[in-house]
Amino acid sequence: MRADIRTCVHLRAQSDGGRRSAVFDHYRPDVRFLDTDGEVVATALCALRFDAEGAIEPGSTVAAHLRCEAPVSLEDGSAFVLVEGGRDVGGGTVVLPPV
Repeated sequence: MRADIRTCVHLRAQSDGGRRSAVFDHYRPDVRFLDTDGEVVATALCALRFDAEGAIEPGSTVAAHLRCEAPVSLEDGSAFVLVEGGRDVGGGTVVLPPV
């Protein structure tokens, strides 16, 4: 179970149904964690902390940390979806450090 999760995040471009505007550190979307079949296994409110400084534009893929309000059980390579206002605005993959 982890509450601070290393990830690779992709924000969907506006033309693909994503956000119109950029996001900054501490952006707080709902996060839906998926199993290997694409089924939602957990939903959490998380803040994104980006490794890059400044605004992250829609269409970008960046390294980030998810800081969730409650610990989530997941594995390296687990997928997640970023949801804002009921729509999918991005997603990514969990990158756990080696044990």
